[in-house]
Amino acid sequence: MKIFKCLITGDEVLADTFKMELKDNCYYVVEGKMTSVSNKIDEALLGSNPSAEEQDEGTDDSAVTGVDVVINHKLMEIQMDKKSFKTYSQKFCKAALAKLQEKEKEGVVPKGQAEAFKSNAPAFFKMIMTDLDDYQLYGSEHFYDDDNGTLLYCKWDGETPKFYFMKDSVEEEKV
Repeated sequence: MKIFKCLITGDEVLADTFKMELKDNCYYVVEGKMTSVSNKIDEALLGSNPSAEEQDEGTDDSAVTGVDVVINHKLMEIQMDKKSFKTYSQKFCKAALAKLQEKEKEGVVPKGQAEAFKSNAPAFFKMIMTDLDDYQLYGSEHFYDDDNGTLLYCKWDGETPKFYFMKDSVEEEKV
């Protein structure tokens, strides 16, 4: 299994357990789905014997409903208008490019990856900016530490949420 971590924050933003497709060797399209996750505590995991103990009222069985990609990776919705998005994309590209160049020097990523990011980023961000109002933006839990990090862009295709993110904005880790 592969885990995808934000190049800047190091936060886990995705795993290859979802249906993914690489487009133009530039960005991934990830298919999510609506799901509900129960927060109920399984009494069997506590090692207790419920039949031998006093019966309680039970716990409140609350469930979280949402898109699996968002729930599983603890992503949070980020609000941006076009002006904020333009500022973010410039700041992100500068930071990501510096990080990729550093990793190239260390031999962690292949030579040319920083240059590929530099040439692919403008077209990717233009694609998002054109229909920004049609996307929901999601970031990792440390996004607001520096107002920077990889964003996943969610656009609904009928009943299916599809997430878009740049290939070179994440690090892959095999687990």
